[in-house]
Amino acid sequence: MFLKGIPIIKVVIRHDLGFEEVKQYYLEYLSLNGKENLVKFFKDNDSLLPFINRVAEKIKSCELSGSDVSDFIGDLDDIKVMKDAKNKLQHEINMLTIKRNDLIESNKSE
Repeated sequence: MFLKGIPIIKVVIRHDLGFEEVKQYYLEYLSLNGKENLVKFFKDNDSLLPFINRVAEKIKSCELSGSDVSDFIGDLDDIKVMKDAKNKLQHEINMLTIKRNDLIESNKSE
């Protein structure tokens, strides 16, 4: 069934098996087909498997193109850059707030 591209969830339902069992069969199938790096990735990041399957299904059904996925990955990179910039700006705000409070305190004591 995997050879035909049938999604894991459909295999689970069709054969009334547990998801973990079918996932293990799928990883073995990939390994047998020379995709050891992919198997290692899935084993190390198994919580991502449902998400990756959803993306793959969207690509197969032409709801997403390769360029859409590339754009999405680029957007994820941009989000990380923006989060880093936000954290740096927040640190600067915190430092300026401390300086302002110190100045206010020093003016009160004069």
